[in-house]
Amino acid sequence: MAETSGWIEIEEKLSALIEEEEFEQAVIDNSRNLIKACQFFASPAQVDRGYNPTICLIWTENEVGVCSDHYEFYSFQDGGMNIRHFNRKSDEPVPEELLRQIVAIPH
Repeated sequence: MAETSGWIEIEEKLSALIEEEEFEQAVIDNSRNLIKACQFFASPAQVDRGYNPTICLIWTENEVGVCSDHYEFYSFQDGGMNIRHFNRKSDEPVPEELLRQIVAIPH
C-alpha cells in the first residue's frame, strides 16, 4: 500500500502548480481524478508542468502526462523511451490499463 503522506504532498504540489500556471480545466480535472484513482499506489516523486501545457506526474523511470482528453504513460528504461496513449473524457473513469501500468511501477 502506498504511503498516504506522499499523495498528500503531490496534491499540495498540484494545487501550488495550478495557482502558478494556467491550465485548461479538463487538464486539472483529469489530474485530480488520476490522483484520486491512484491514492493506494506508490506516489510519484514530483508533479510538474509539461508541454502544451500539461501536468506531469513523475516517478523515477516513468511519467504520466495529463492532457485535456487523454493520458500519456512514458517509460524510460535501458536508454529508450516507450509512450502509451490512453484516451479519456472528463466524465469517464481513469482507464484501467493506465492504472495497471502505474501499479506496476517499482517502489
